[in-house]
Amino acid sequence: MHRMSAFVIVIFFMLMAGAASAQQEGTPVGPYQQSCNEVSVKKGSLYAKCQDEKGKYHSTKLSDYARCSSDITNKNGNLECAHSGNGTSNLPIGSYNETCKDIRMKGNTLHAVCKSNDGRELPTSL
Repeated sequence: MHRMSAFVIVIFFMLMAGAASAQQEGTPVGPYQQSCNEVSVKKGSLYAKCQDEKGKYHSTKLSDYARCSSDITNKNGNLECAHSGNGTSNLPIGSYNETCKDIRMKGNTLHAVCKSNDGRELPTSL
């Protein structure tokens, strides 16, 4: 149990540190990075050249990528993600997205399944 408490504390500090760095426009992580290149962010939009099913690259743009409530993916040469229903993501900004999945908010509590230092996936909440 002590290890889980330490893990939650680490996630908290990652959230706090990520909030400051995310204010600057950086490249969001996601599965799209495996089949896209020339990735950049400008004025809230994500730009990339992404490969389609035939191997051809296409220039693509995902507007308001910060509103994504799911991973950003390459769907046949186009950047896509699901957006939250209320127009803005209710998930806190942070690098926890890199090691956690099934991320969701229930009220004021953040729930996710995150990888521990030894590689196990553990449900956690903050």
